[in-house]
Amino acid sequence: MDNITTLQQLHAYAKVCVEIFVDFELPRFINVELSDGSFVSIGVEVPWLSMRCLQC
Repeated sequence: MDNITTLQQLHAYAKVCVEIFVDFELPRFINVELSDGSFVSIGVEVPWLSMRCLQC
């Protein structure tokens, strides 16, 4: 575990893995279902993208 998790400190943000097909456009927002059943729209920030092969 990382240090923040071990110390049970609060995060200012969360990291998630969202899998999409390579030919899909990256979403600007994703809808997340919370534990109470409600949904919230979260803005997507991508810090790094690999290059796409346009010939495959």
